Amino acid sequence: MPSPKISCIISAYNEESNLETTLNSIINHPLLEEIVVVNDASTDQTLNILQSFNSKRLNIISHRHNLGKSAAIKSGLKQVKNKLVLLLDADIPNITEANINSLTKPIINGKFDVAIALIGDRLQRLFKIDILSDIRCTTKDILVNFIDLYQPEGYEFEVLFNKYLLENKLSFCFIDWTNSYFKYSTEKYGPISGTKQIITKRLAIYNKIGFVNFYLQYAKMFFRKNKFHQNYRAQNANL
Repeated sequence: MPSPKISCIISAYNEESNLETTLNSIINHPLLEEIVVVNDASTDQTLNILQSFNSKRLNIISHRHNLGKSAAIKSGLKQVKNKLVLLLDADIPNITEANINSLTKPIINGKFDVAIALIGDRLQRLFKIDILSDIRCTTKDILVNFIDLYQPEGYEFEVLFNKYLLENKLSFCFIDWTNSYFKYSTEKYGPISGTKQIITKRLAIYNKIGFVNFYLQYAKMFFRKNKFHQNYRAQNANL
């Protein structure tokens, strides 16, 4: 039985130093039938890099104004044609075919509703949880329903999606991408601008769901994912 095809959505804003490497890593992946890259009004060479790729898999969407990641995902979701969707970052220079396989497998097999890539720091890897990871695989139906209900904006996408998962009792798992890393804002934009962006993002999240609720969400997802993983191991043991 052939594996189902997957649509990939990438939001890109001023990613000229990362995008080409990331696309070269995934453009020929056998599971990714289409790669929708949303150029969110970049002011650098992002669009030129995208246009340099000669691939039928690549679908380029350009915003006239910078609308943020949530809006970019919404735009991309309107274009995808497959039932399974992979949300991917533009700044993962060493992504591998095995990474994509490991993240999509739990969704293809129907074992979980959402698979989340664990690609954070050592503490997050230790506890095997990263609630702000924006690399996720799920179904188009789940994403559409989530966006219709919560209408995420700006930096809210991940924490509101987590809230949606918890409130609707959807199953999720974290997949450790041990050999991959992403570029922190300080590495991409310099220590001052990068730190400002990190603070702005975190304050926007706190403003949306509250400081206490943010860390409660960490706790809820930690214990919920452990329960899901225990059930998954028990089911496999009985096969």
